[in-house]
Amino acid sequence: MSVNPWYVPGSLRNLEPADGNVAGFRFAYRVHELRTMYFVTHRMALFLDGAEVTNPSLRLTYKGVTVRAENLPETDWVCLRGEIIEVTADLPGELRKGRRQVRLEAVFGGGFGGGAPGTPVVLCDFTAEV
Repeated sequence: MSVNPWYVPGSLRNLEPADGNVAGFRFAYRVHELRTMYFVTHRMALFLDGAEVTNPSLRLTYKGVTVRAENLPETDWVCLRGEIIEVTADLPGELRKGRRQVRLEAVFGGGFGGGAPGTPVVLCDFTAEV
């Protein structure tokens, strides 16, 4: 059951690399408001089952273009309501089977579309089965 209606059902899954060694997971969500945040994103925070993941290597894919989270301010992305963003988290191991709670936040530096400096904004918060 999804807490956030913007989560794309069935998208939470472990990565399946060719060598068979699972090294992370992915999910997708629909943008729920106009976001020009990628110009002013200072960092993204990922939480699993309520605990912040330390130094996750995050990649976001929008309209077929993949960018590392730390490079988002260099993009020209303006995401419209309902558009889909896929998130890939490179982490050691895999998500255990069962219900997982996932939360993704962006921390902004202020400016156009970004709100007050240092303000975390929840992009996606859901509970789903792996």
